[in-house]
Order: sequence, then structure tokens, then C-alpha cells
Amino acid sequence: MLMVTPFLIPGNEGMQLFNDLSNRNVRVRILTNSLESSTVLIAQSGYMHYRVPLLKDGVELYEIRSLLGKARGSGETVAISRYGNYSLHAKMFVFDRQRVFIGSMNFDHDPCILTRKLA
Repeated sequence: MLMVTPFLIPGNEGMQLFNDLSNRNVRVRILTNSLESSTVLIAQSGYMHYRVPLLKDGVELYEIRSLLGKARGSGETVAISRYGNYSLHAKMFVFDRQRVFIGSMNFDHDPCILTRKLA
């Protein structure tokens, strides 16, 4: 499962989901904002308590850097990175490379709103 979310606050139900996926040997990778890149500090304070438990459950966490400095290897152009700070705002889930959920909801107890089957 691949997840992209700017605000990651799994709560008890989300942590149970990640634990269940881990027990079934499902690889879970999550991209979210770092403290530096987060635009909502209260959401980041909710997430920080889950970081170690998520890692212990085998979740691979990746956090966006606020300042790229060098664009090399980032996927961004030099023209984009010269404008300073940026943060992640996309929301997406990919399951078994079969289904993708894209929406405006965050992973903080709200469902995604748009689904599409991948070809």
C-alpha cells in the first residue's frame, strides 16, 4: 500500500489497520510532511506520537523536506526549488496496484472521496 497524505494521524483504528497489514506481510509506505514542511503544527503534533509505533509496525515513513537546497534527485526543477519552502498537500492511496483513491481528505479519520480502477 502506498499512501500520500499531508496530515497523518492514524488513531487507534488506523494503527490497528497498519498492524493487521504488517501481520499479513503487506508492504506499507507513507509519504507525509516533516515538522519543517508542515503548514499545520497541531496536526504535526498529533502525528509525532505515532512515528515510532508506525516504524515498529514495519511502516516505511518518508517525510518531505521543506527546503530542497539542491533539486538534484528530488524530481523538482531548479526553477521550482528556488522559491523557498514548500509542503506536501496531495492525498492518495494505492492498493495492490489495482485501485487508487484520490481525494481531498486527510488520513485523520475521514474517508477519501474519489476512486478509480487502474488499468
